[in-house]
Amino acid sequence: MRPCDETICRRLIEALAAAGDRAGALTEYERFARQLGDEYGLSPSARTRAIPEALRHDRTPGPSETRRQGRPHPAVVEAFLKGRYFTSTVVETARGLEHLQAALERDPAYAPAHAATALSIVNLALLGHLPPADARVRAEGAARRAADLDSGLGEAHTALATVAMMFDWDWIRAEREFRIGISCNPNSSDAHTYYYQFLCAVGRPDEGVAEAQVAQ
Repeated sequence: MRPCDETICRRLIEALAAAGDRAGALTEYERFARQLGDEYGLSPSARTRAIPEALRHDRTPGPSETRRQGRPHPAVVEAFLKGRYFTSTVVETARGLEHLQAALERDPAYAPAHAATALSIVNLALLGHLPPADARVRAEGAARRAADLDSGLGEAHTALATVAMMFDWDWIRAEREFRIGISCNPNSSDAHTYYYQFLCAVGRPDEGVAEAQVAQ
């Protein structure tokens, strides 16, 4: 492991937490922290440390856990995590979307996969792999489905905000949803990254730089 791999490890921890697997997220963090210390004599960044700290202090079930009355099937989580991993590489977004669809085929009510699907579709449109009009309909549908299933899922609001920003240029609605998304999950790298893009687009680069720093 290299120190620069921390972003990848953090995204995995975030994905586990978003999937409702708190124990898995904490275990992965402890494994990463131990390996980073053993190999480099370093500690995780404050950004990464904040995730397990938040999980340890929040002992009450989140909206997803309450609604689902238990953890999702391991196969669903595995497909979701594979999807998140490949979509985070950008060039493998299409491959990641296939894994997300596999997760939803097994559990159509799995809100995190709907939210991730929405963002993946947006990125495919930006890469020129999907017609914008078709992508907008599909992305908004997936984002709204995620929010309908779990209104407290920060990733759902981030997806709604990104659709409003990228396709509708609806700055007011986009910022409202970004703020809701970040308030629901302050540790979401995606939320801070897309909000950074929004702030730059509306001519507020100083605020954008602050968001970019949080996203790292």
